[in-house]
Amino acid sequence: MFFLLLSFIAPARYNVMVSNDYPPYNFINEKGEPDGFNVDILNAIRKLYKVEININSADWETVNELLEQGKIQAVAGVQYFGIPNEKYNYTRSVIRTSHCFLYNDKFRNKISSDIVRTERQPLIVIWKNDVLIHYIQSINPTARFIYVNNYTDLLNELEREDVTCAFSQKISSMYFAAKMNRSHILTGKEEVLERNMGFKISKDETELSQMLNNGLEVIMSNGEYKKIYDKWIEDYNVRGDGLTHLLRYFILAGILVSVVILILLGFNYMLRVRVKNKTRDLQHQLELNIAITKELEKQKLKAEESDRMKSAFLANMSHEIRTPMNGIIGFTQLLKSHDYTADEQKNFIDIIQQSGDRMLTTINNIIDISKVDSGLESVHISEPT
Repeated sequence: MFFLLLSFIAPARYNVMVSNDYPPYNFINEKGEPDGFNVDILNAIRKLYKVEININSADWETVNELLEQGKIQAVAGVQYFGIPNEKYNYTRSVIRTSHCFLYNDKFRNKISSDIVRTERQPLIVIWKNDVLIHYIQSINPTARFIYVNNYTDLLNELEREDVTCAFSQKISSMYFAAKMNRSHILTGKEEVLERNMGFKISKDETELSQMLNNGLEVIMSNGEYKKIYDKWIEDYNVRGDGLTHLLRYFILAGILVSVVILILLGFNYMLRVRVKNKTRDLQHQLELNIAITKELEKQKLKAEESDRMKSAFLANMSHEIRTPMNGIIGFTQLLKSHDYTADEQKNFIDIIQQSGDRMLTTINNIIDISKVDSGLESVHISEPT
């Protein structure tokens, strides 16, 4: 399966993947292409830096296996638990998700954790997930469950009159409720099990990590993030029950109209100037970081080459010292062990003196090289006179 998936991924500078079944955050659209909130965030950053980022999708298990194997560089829509990881970097939070209680207003007019807590053996529609089940049981140990594995089944089960409520991821639940025309499915006021989601990046991809973090800062400053949020999330981020949700829109509309009339032109100009300056600074910082990284790599290679040369030099000097030393010791022992003629003794002494001179020259060379290496002396190259 991996080979088929990788053959579909086009060559690119970076390969980033999303899961294919978590709308509206990321999913496969009618054209068979990755789509959703996280995909648009990646596209905005890709456009900002004009860098090749190949975006693809698969089931969640496959996506994480590909990252583990180093066949892709990053995954979008990952929860960061706040614990440093030696294998991966995490960006700042891109979106915060939460779970909530959902109810059918044909059968009840509100829902809350207090209602679930006090109701006798409430019937809850829920995903078969240990964390979700434990949370409900901590509220009411007598709760009964209807387990589902997709949002369509979850919303269909809420059409049963004997069901107290459902407990599920808020945005995705309301997304499917809108797609299925279930306007009578509403949420309670409480939001629980909140999670911060962002990008998970291989530790080896420092440049990609910096680009994603910097890019998020830019699009959050220039308004691009707000456009993407409004497109995918805002309509489904209802807060509280129906009346609260309606009141929120009336208040928000009044505030927006007032703000737009008073400060739109001035604010728009200031925002463009700030974004332009910040984008330039971030781009400069990114280029500077890349240059520093390259220089450090260059200096590392030089240091390694210097170490190799020193090792070779020491091995050679060991030989250069050992050879004359053996001559000195050997001929000295010969002089002590037998009686030789005057010519033979003179010959031996000449050899001993030559060996001593050779060893002294070698030691002086070592001292000179040590002074140059430590910076006490410098090398001056000139032609012989």
